[in-house]
This record gives sequence, structure tokens and C-alpha cells, in this order.
Amino acid sequence: MRNLVPHRFGSDPEFVFMDTASHAIIPASVLITANKAIGLKSFIGIDGHPATAELRPPPTNNVKHHLYYLAHGIKATNDFLRHSSTSETLLVAAPVVLNEALGGHIHVSLFANEPCTLLAQQMNVVYHVGQLRTYDKSKPGDLSSLDANLVSRMQEYVSKAAAGEATTPDLVCKVLNYIVLPAELWLQPRKGCRERMMKYQNSDTDLNYFVRWLHTTPANRSAGFNSWAYMHVEYRTPSTWLVSPWLAYLYLALVKLVMLNWEHFRKASLRSAPLDVTPEDNSSTFHAILMDRLHASGLTYTRDLRDLPKAIDICGTNRTRWHNALVDVAAWEDLLK
Repeated sequence: MRNLVPHRFGSDPEFVFMDTASHAIIPASVLITANKAIGLKSFIGIDGHPATAELRPPPTNNVKHHLYYLAHGIKATNDFLRHSSTSETLLVAAPVVLNEALGGHIHVSLFANEPCTLLAQQMNVVYHVGQLRTYDKSKPGDLSSLDANLVSRMQEYVSKAAAGEATTPDLVCKVLNYIVLPAELWLQPRKGCRERMMKYQNSDTDLNYFVRWLHTTPANRSAGFNSWAYMHVEYRTPSTWLVSPWLAYLYLALVKLVMLNWEHFRKASLRSAPLDVTPEDNSSTFHAILMDRLHASGLTYTRDLRDLPKAIDICGTNRTRWHNALVDVAAWEDLLK
């Protein structure tokens, strides 16, 4: 019996609007909405930074369905630009554009058959960056009044979490990084990629800014998962991948592949040393690492992942062309034909 089952996948990839004449960013709050409350929730919306736009497609369990939602968002945005006074404005997506760091954040929800993790959530705590943190910040946890039995069980949770044996946001990030990070360092422009990583690393010294957890309620929880812990994680390592639907597919497919084969990649990631992302390594180094880590027998693939080898080839062929950061709107619109 599997101890971890992925539930659904989502994303909120970012992009910016650039004026072709001035090569300046037109703030998303100007073109989409100045109402921040609406812009932070809408399908085609704004980020916390007024300059940044992002798409928020509905979560699905099928990668290709998710791409169709994204394609509709890109087409609607481009149609608006072409039929307005901003027809000379382009959609641009790169790790960093004029000092704006753009993420391709991917959401993963999952069920874990881990009584200690479920107990921790019931106690309103989660293990993150070496210590217990409040899980649902709207309901602060209080561990001071726990009886001896609960204290012992919470200590078991902390011990397992620290060893990578209990599912935590940090562990999800580490396991996904085992596969997705080599792809990121291979495919994305290295200067912008490193610059964005440094911005993320320096933005919060006490937490892991490359992953967040969200306190949400699972949709359609079946009876078989009532005693399982549920977790919703926002994986923030990837730079924006909106430049091409093939690049988007590759990132989303790799994430789903890891979650479908969680135990294999969890063990592999715990055995491996972190990748050194700072030197000017040849990108082919990271391609080799990615292919070596994907070369494992017995991995589970779903039908929507069958194009993964093709996507790797196409992305490898086009990656330097995509470094111009212009969103390939025509390619996205082709998905809808």
C-alpha cells in the first residue's frame, strides 16, 4: 500500500507586460486591475508586486488539462492587448525581468498515511526549517498543555520529520528539487536563474522561501483518506515557465512524475548531496544529472506524462531561443485549436 498519494496539481506562474517602444514594464495593476483584493484572487490577476501578473488556473490531476487552462488565460490576455490601446505591449516571462523576479510556482496537494503528521496538524503545528511552526496561522497552536503521551508522539513526529521520514513542506521541496532543479539549471538562463534564487534566499532568513504550505480543505476527500494527513504545498523553486507550452509541460510533468513515484525519489533525494547552483557550470552538466536521475526502472507514468521524453528533446533544442523571454503566444493558442 502506498503511504503517499497525490491529489491535485495547480500553479500560479508569473509574467510581465513590456512596452515595445520604451522596453519598460507596464505594471499589471494598470492593465488588469488596481483592485488588489480582486487581482490577488482572479484567474488572470496580479501578484503582490504591482508590476507582476500571474495566472491562476483551476487545479486538476491531469497535466494537459492544466495546460489548456493556461492557454485560455494567455489567449484572453493577448486578445485584450491586441484590441486595446496597448497593442504594442508584449507578454514577457523570464526568471528576472528588469529586477522583477518571476516564479513558476506549482501547487501540489497530497494525502499521507502518517498518523504522526495527522496528529501534528490536529495540534496545529508543522515541522519547517528545523522546528515546529504554526500550521494554520488563523488558529495559533498551543503545545504547552499537552499530556505526556501527546508530547511523546509529537517528539516522534519531529524526529521523523527531521530524518525525512514524515512528509513536511521542506521534504516535498527537497524531493521535487531532486528532479526539477537540474531541469531549472539546464533550461533557464543561468544569470537570471541565479539572480532570482538569491532574491528568494535573501527575502526571509528564518524560513525556506522556496516552499510554502497552505491550510486548505481537500476537494472530494474519499472515505479511504479520512484518517490520512492532507497537505497543500506551493513549490516555489521553478522560475516562470510561461514562455512556451512545452516548457510548462516539462515542469508540470516532472512534478507529477515525482509525486507519483514519491518513495523512489524520496529515498534518492535523501542520499544525494545538494546541487551547487552558484558556479558557471556548463548547462549540459545539469542535463546529464537530470537524465541520470530520470533513468530508473519501474517508475509509474500516467497517460498525460507520455510526452515527457519528447518535451525534454524539444526544450533542449529551443532553450536558448526561449531566453529572449517573449511568451510564445501562438504556440499556446495552438493548444486550443
